[in-house]
This record gives sequence, C-alpha cells and structure tokens, in this order.
Amino acid sequence: APTKHEGSASAESKRRQIAAWQQEYLPGRGVEWYDMHPLTLDLPTRDGVHYDQANYEIWATRAIEGPLGGLA
Repeated sequence: APTKHEGSASAESKRRQIAAWQQEYLPGRGVEWYDMHPLTLDLPTRDGVHYDQANYEIWATRAIEGPLGGLA
C-alpha cells in the first residue's frame, strides 16, 4: 500500500503549502492550529493523500488522545 510519502511530490508539496497557510491564517482568526502530520506519518494512504476508514479512525484516536484531548 502506498504511504503519503510515496504519493506524488506535488501532492506532498501541496499538503505542506496548505499546512503553512493554515498555521499562519487560523491563529489570527482565533482558531488554534494543530500540526497533525506527526500523527499520520506511519499511516498508509490509498492515493498518496487519502486514508481508508480504518486509518482515519486511527488518526482520530491519536488526535483525541494527543493534541485535541484537552478540548472536549
């Protein structure tokens, strides 16, 4: 199965571009931004970008148990 790093270089570049924009834009609008990239490094994707349902569930669990845990 492909991983996010085995997807196209342009897809990875676009993800980084979007993350940089979010990190800059959102805090100025009162939205805290969390870097989720470390939570997904080992999760394979179907197309270099999107996860299957099981891996989205793993990602969500990691987020809730990690950086988003104090928000509930």
